[in-house]
Amino acid sequence: HKQAQWQVSLTIVSNFFFTFVFGWECLLKLAALHPRRYIASAWNRFDLFVTLVSFFGLLVDNLGAAVPIDPTVLRVLRIVRVFRIFRAFRVLRALKGLHQIIATLTGSLTALLNLLLMLVLVFFMFA
Repeated sequence: HKQAQWQVSLTIVSNFFFTFVFGWECLLKLAALHPRRYIASAWNRFDLFVTLVSFFGLLVDNLGAAVPIDPTVLRVLRIVRVFRIFRAFRVLRALKGLHQIIATLTGSLTALLNLLLMLVLVFFMFA
């Protein structure tokens, strides 16, 4: 499926913007907590890893055309871009209220399923 040019441009700009926002976040937390305390947290190590992978992906994307790299090597290096999906987990981790809402919704799914089955039964009886 071919995307419109504005969608491609928006994706590129968003990629740069969020990568640099997460990079600044890592640098500020590293400066505030000091390296030893920053690395002690598993979440901070995960954040740092994802951010470094994102910067590496940007580097590969932008230097791919300028530097003569074998295309097969470039394809292998672009696999690293898959790790960028982990950035979504960083955002979800911070939203504790969202976690409570999701837990409540999953807990009420059985009751909703029972209600749906009852409704289907009523429709079937009066159809």
